[in-house]
Amino acid sequence: MVITKTIFSNLFSNREYFKKVFPYLKNEYFENPVDRAIFKLIKQHVIDNRAIPSPNAIKVAFERSDYSEKVVEEAFKTLRSLEKVPEDLEWIVKETEKFCKEMAMDDAIKRSIEIQNNAEKEPSKRDKRIPDIGTIPELMQKALAVSFDSSIGMDWNEDYVARFKSYQDKADKIPFKLDILNRITKGGVERGTLNIILAGVNVGKSLGMCSLATDYILDGWNVLYITMEMSEEMVGKRIDANMIDVDMDDFDTLTESEFIKRLKRKNIDQIGKLKVKRYPTGGANCNHFRNLLDDLRTKQDFKPDVVMVDYLGICSSSRMRYSENSYTLVKAIAEEVRGLAVEYDYACWSGAQLNREGAKSSDVDMTDTAESFGLPATADFMLAGVETDELAQMGVQLFKQVKSRYGDKNKISKFKLGVLKGRQRWYEKADPEQEAQVEKDDNTRRSKMDNIDGGDIQWN
Repeated sequence: MVITKTIFSNLFSNREYFKKVFPYLKNEYFENPVDRAIFKLIKQHVIDNRAIPSPNAIKVAFERSDYSEKVVEEAFKTLRSLEKVPEDLEWIVKETEKFCKEMAMDDAIKRSIEIQNNAEKEPSKRDKRIPDIGTIPELMQKALAVSFDSSIGMDWNEDYVARFKSYQDKADKIPFKLDILNRITKGGVERGTLNIILAGVNVGKSLGMCSLATDYILDGWNVLYITMEMSEEMVGKRIDANMIDVDMDDFDTLTESEFIKRLKRKNIDQIGKLKVKRYPTGGANCNHFRNLLDDLRTKQDFKPDVVMVDYLGICSSSRMRYSENSYTLVKAIAEEVRGLAVEYDYACWSGAQLNREGAKSSDVDMTDTAESFGLPATADFMLAGVETDELAQMGVQLFKQVKSRYGDKNKISKFKLGVLKGRQRWYEKADPEQEAQVEKDDNTRRSKMDNIDGGDIQWN
């Protein structure tokens, strides 16, 4: 193939090209046995000498190898034929990336066929070294994901201006409708994060996610709601109740024409889109979610800004089949869910149960998570909701920041939100004590900023 000769030629002669593409090249991308042998020796030279080899170095390596005389002869012929013609760097990098993608997909298809053929044999005749048929989707996903990542990270010493601007820029934030939530998160949640609503049984984890989902779509954000607990229709009913301001119990007496009329008042064609997908309890993992995201993007041109996973504790892991160690299993699920949010660039919300002690307490902390301490270790933001009989009569719930990577969780650590359970809605309710605490926090922050003087800062 001309492309393989071009790759070899530039690997030997173009240092910039080598640095950009070599980390992404793999032995299996070279179908021809001679080309594969050349690349293997290039790779071995780099590992042994930490330097780019010359064609002569590879010839010496071939002479010392145990490759057949025919392979060595063909390899020498290929190495002699390489041309040192300068290529446009941008073009050759793009062509090499295209080559890698094509060969990765070709290899995935071949391996999938091998797995399929093996699975069709009687159990006693199957090759135990060949993986199960369930690995085929993962093989295809990895092949589709092949790309050259040109980013090498942030240069802290050089990028300070851009870095400071990023602190001020809220473009990557997805804001809330509720001011108190914007205050504690400094403008909203961020893409690529895992955010958790922590509450006891029947307190309002799904209520919170439905309330947030409604707010997001009203603000123009696209939302995907993945449920493993409620039906798709029940999620839709909760969103409808919030959207049209009708208690769920009143849907039985609501006419179809009145329902449509109320929905149209919200200009549903001009707001964000909502998709709801149900999976069996414990029967879905991130591979299912990834396939769903890809299907929505290709079939409906839908890309979510926010994904609700209701809820994380009843997902399964794509990496671990089963583990008696709940910490390891729950942490694996949380890492996979968060990793998918980073990969597809959305903010993720999910729920988690409080244990018995936490459900009765008004001062919840991370140790009160029922599933596992592995969840708080991975989550970016955890908001615990507590409801006592007294609070329920008042129509409010007490919330506490359990963990936050958005700001200091000890500032406005606790606050109350009004709750309309029939309409599945959180809302801000007048609370003089809470407003005084927020105002005090604002005044303290302004005072600190007013007193800042670079000359007065003492560096240790």
